[in-house]
Amino acid sequence: GSVTTAAATSTTRATTYTSLAEATAYTFRVSAGTRTLTNASTATNNIYTYANTGPVRPLSQFQDPSTAPTTNWVDQVLRNAQISNYAVAFSGGSDQSRYRLSVNYFDQLGTLVGSSYNRGSARFTLDNKLSEKVRMGTSIGISRSVNNRINNDNNIYGVLITARLTASDLPVYNQDGTYLKYGSLENPVVAANEPYIKSANNRLIGSQYTEFEFIKNLKYRATFGLDFTYGRDDRFYSTLTNPGAAVNG
Repeated sequence: GSVTTAAATSTTRATTYTSLAEATAYTFRVSAGTRTLTNASTATNNIYTYANTGPVRPLSQFQDPSTAPTTNWVDQVLRNAQISNYAVAFSGGSDQSRYRLSVNYFDQLGTLVGSSYNRGSARFTLDNKLSEKVRMGTSIGISRSVNNRINNDNNIYGVLITARLTASDLPVYNQDGTYLKYGSLENPVVAANEPYIKSANNRLIGSQYTEFEFIKNLKYRATFGLDFTYGRDDRFYSTLTNPGAAVNG
């Protein structure tokens, strides 16, 4: 399970002119919080789980347990994750023209080391009354999201699966400061920090309308729209990782 704590503030201001239609206002909102995994200690490897818990225990994998490392691999790959969200909006206009502009930015770290997500977006709308018979309007929205991912647990290089399988008597680093390699099983800290897996998505949505009123209660409206999406996925495994070392990076 996880617990999320957050705090939020908002500011709203409105200025009114002669006509109510000319009212101009802006809104600014900020929220922030931290997500914490509350039961991470239960997700440990079997050797750590069974140690000193009953009359039957797995045999020690070393001659002198007191001199061996006691690495909690799950703690090594989990963290408290900050979340923040910012939003600002402006709106106003007159009897003939109205507009609204909004901008939003969201940023979130993952509870798994190496994972994060952020998204930025903006939207602008404009409505114009050109005459008693003609109206025109435009709406444009753009967004970009970036997802820094890690390997999932469906393969032997996944972060959590290696954290659960790696014995707690193994250290994270060798004595010379390099990452410990443990056969074909990936070092969990390497699996969390070294692979570069990034997905970026961009989207543009736009529309424009023109409305004619020929006679009372008889109108014609033409609308044109655009929805363009572009995405990119990049992956790179350095030679510090097992899959990268297999092909020299």
